Amino acid sequence: MYVFEVLMQIYVSEGYAERDAAKLILEKNIYGLDIDRRAYQLAYFSLLMKARQYSRRILTQGVKPQVYCPGDYADGQEYGSLVRVEKLEEKPAEPTGQMTIGQSYESKLNTWNFRRLLAQKYDVVVTNPPYLNNFEGKLKEYAQTEYRDYCTDLFSIFIYRNLLMTKKDG
Repeated sequence: MYVFEVLMQIYVSEGYAERDAAKLILEKNIYGLDIDRRAYQLAYFSLLMKARQYSRRILTQGVKPQVYCPGDYADGQEYGSLVRVEKLEEKPAEPTGQMTIGQSYESKLNTWNFRRLLAQKYDVVVTNPPYLNNFEGKLKEYAQTEYRDYCTDLFSIFIYRNLLMTKKDG
């Protein structure tokens, strides 16, 4: 919420109307991932309510915060933002009214968006990394494979991953 307020001040100082700035901040400036569904829901709701302070119609405009949880995406559930997305597949096509068997369009779109945020580069990356030195199982194997030089603790891996997601001059 603090970042939202800082961005709002920047937009307003550049001459944007508050309602336009609120929409742009949600669509173009703040991105978030969380493996915990409740934390994701709280972030989504909080961002919408913060935007609502500046734009009374934001809830009826179809604007959605760019925050996601892994949902049905197994690698996302297991490894969260440590997943490296080298090549993003095409965005799932909207259903044409025919019944489909398997994963719903919303679930596919959520997974695609989760992966899209992991594939992007950012000017600024802010996180609350886990502090965990003793981890085992699939996560330990993944860390040793994908982050060999940093795999002694999860904090180091997350800091390195943040550097990978940050633009050159970010």
